[in-house]
Amino acid sequence: MSSSPSATRPSIALLILIGLFILLTWAFVQSQILSSYGGITKSLPTEKNKTVVESATVSSIDDNRVTNVANEYKEYIHSTVSNHWNSSRSIAIPDGHPRGKKPFKQRWVHLDLKGAPPRVSYLSRLFPLLPRLGVTGLVIEWEDSFPYEGRLSILKAPHAYTKGDVEEILRLANVSSLEVVPLIQSFGHLEFVLKHDRFAHLRERVTEESSICPSRDESVPLIRDMIKQMRKFHPHSTRIHIGADEAYYVGEDVHCRIRLNNELNQNVERLKLDHIAKVARSALEEGFTEVLAWNDMFDRASVELMREVQLGALITPVVWGYAEDVTREDYFPKGLFTRLSHVFDKIWFASAYKGANGQGNVFISIDRYLANQRSYARLYRDFEKDLYPRLEGIILTGWSRFSHRQPLCELLPSSLPSIVLNLIYLDDVTATAKLISTKTKDFLACPSNPSPGLYEAKEYNQSIFYPPKEQIFTQCVFPSSDLFTAIQELGFLNWKSSKVTTEIEKERLKFNTNVLQMQSKIRPLLSSVLFDDAVDEFLQSKVNSLILSKPTPPPPESIPLQEPL
Repeated sequence: MSSSPSATRPSIALLILIGLFILLTWAFVQSQILSSYGGITKSLPTEKNKTVVESATVSSIDDNRVTNVANEYKEYIHSTVSNHWNSSRSIAIPDGHPRGKKPFKQRWVHLDLKGAPPRVSYLSRLFPLLPRLGVTGLVIEWEDSFPYEGRLSILKAPHAYTKGDVEEILRLANVSSLEVVPLIQSFGHLEFVLKHDRFAHLRERVTEESSICPSRDESVPLIRDMIKQMRKFHPHSTRIHIGADEAYYVGEDVHCRIRLNNELNQNVERLKLDHIAKVARSALEEGFTEVLAWNDMFDRASVELMREVQLGALITPVVWGYAEDVTREDYFPKGLFTRLSHVFDKIWFASAYKGANGQGNVFISIDRYLANQRSYARLYRDFEKDLYPRLEGIILTGWSRFSHRQPLCELLPSSLPSIVLNLIYLDDVTATAKLISTKTKDFLACPSNPSPGLYEAKEYNQSIFYPPKEQIFTQCVFPSSDLFTAIQELGFLNWKSSKVTTEIEKERLKFNTNVLQMQSKIRPLLSSVLFDDAVDEFLQSKVNSLILSKPTPPPPESIPLQEPL
């Protein structure tokens, strides 16, 4: 039996009203979901929001069909809200958001070539792995491994790359879709330049090779020559990193003192910023379109001073720190990120995957570097207001030496497990430790079941050696995994060297034989990935140095002369 017209119209009107209510409610829910792109904490639904949805009722409607349809829509809205906020909140968060699973939009890897630069053949195996881990760029710190020409040719190390090597390295990077950002030094860390007599007069302090005087007329032109050669060899690179960190003794040279007195009102901060600005302008004039610089030489500068020298238009700051926890109080100067946010449109972070665990240490520590990455994810969240969406990404640095004349740190080929694990974490910072470990072992082709005894403790002279957790990677298959294994074995010898009873000749000689055997084993492995000078340096400083000498007997006690009777 059909309904009468008078009964149908109210039902249609009510249906329309219910439909409008549902559309408005749905629009509200969608606005909450979409607002997560700007800040999750602001868009989380409160209990009051949920009550509004739950209290929606159509009990006054006599038409059961309409009531059922409305209830179905109500349940759909409930499930959408619940599923979004309670079980999959991160789905709606874009890459690059501090509260998302992938907070760093871009991840670059830094190669420090001022110590043990790898052979091109090794890089040809390394580069294809990096895009699989989300890497989009390389920051290559050439230092003395670069084939400088003309008056700068004296800067080249004996085993510097040739022009053909550089072209091949850049070709390999391009094949792997890796942007190359060359890095030069322009303030501190200029030992490889200032150690030469020809440039020694440009030192800030005559007895120190590290820092260039920013007030000498020849300083910026010298750095510009370096930039020109980088431009020539990197015709497709749009960005350059000018270093500009850890310059010490700024303002001590007589030329700086005169300038501070006559021009700068004793403002050393202005002296530093003027130099960085001049170098950045030089790089832009030579054809680079973006200039990156480390932050530490201007991290205490005022917003007004940075604006005065137009720093915001000249550089992109890279905030670096390699401690296990960069969020601890006063690790970075107070107010740093607020000041930077008032001057710069873009900012980068720089963490570490090697070379920051003690000067001269060559044994990789997975936990130590992972802690550094984790702390950067926290730091981004802590300073979301200042950093989002300015933060472009994170550069994972891998230092070969603390500075030009310092001993070698962890080698690049033996640090691949650290690179892989850290990048896997950065691809999803919400992943559990177990999942990160599993993905790392899968990537490095590790066995699903480690060999028995892999972590078996070793006893020697009443001391016990516990193999580090990195021991698992000795059973994996990756470029230079055999060298990684040998260096882990060297770690045991290094521990054992302090336990040997040197007074017992047989024990000392047996240990020294083990050291010589290690030297024979590790030399060809090193030679396959490093140049001869680096091989010799590593063996001399990390292996041969373990040789134990025969203890020197104490001098005989002197017998006092007796007075004659």
